[in-house]
Amino acid sequence: MIEKTSVILADDHSLMRAAIASLLENNGYEVIAQAASYPELEQVFQTHSADILISDCRMEGKGPLNFLKFVRRFHKDCQIIFLTGLESGILFQQLLSAGAHGLVSKKGEVNDVLSAIEKVKKDEIYVSKGFLKEIDSTTSLTVTEYQVLELVVQGLSNNQLADQLNKAPGTINSHRVNIMRKLNVHSIVELIHFCRKNGLYDC
Repeated sequence: MIEKTSVILADDHSLMRAAIASLLENNGYEVIAQAASYPELEQVFQTHSADILISDCRMEGKGPLNFLKFVRRFHKDCQIIFLTGLESGILFQQLLSAGAHGLVSKKGEVNDVLSAIEKVKKDEIYVSKGFLKEIDSTTSLTVTEYQVLELVVQGLSNNQLADQLNKAPGTINSHRVNIMRKLNVHSIVELIHFCRKNGLYDC
């Protein structure tokens, strides 16, 4: 008997989870767990191990990049595909740099999810065609800078950021300065506006 590829699903819309779960199960995949937020997803990964994670980019919690770091630390063999309705090159670039295997547009075809799974199972990267132009034209932040950006827009102080990322407050401040320089913003208000404009966070 051929063992089914196991999948964990995460999306804050139950209807979306149900639709994807039905698609996967009808095509021979096994959905072993579901979650509606990043904190809930971390709890799922405490008790489950899957071949593939399919997750929305925009859910309650500390953000996709910081969650990706968590998965990479404890579940190195899990292949991660992000689903998103966003069109943000800066987000896509950093997710791929941090080890995501696939980026699938929610504006695409339903079978794109299946295509992404088949590609990442071969250890290849899948990116929806419409995202490539966004990635090529974006400003480059380092993975750490993007992790800091995720938490800055949530209102965390340098000391709180240092605790979260296990770095010195002075290092965090240097990252904040570099982020603002690269994105050509001059205040936290402008930084939050940039994130809203680029669809990065509900901030």
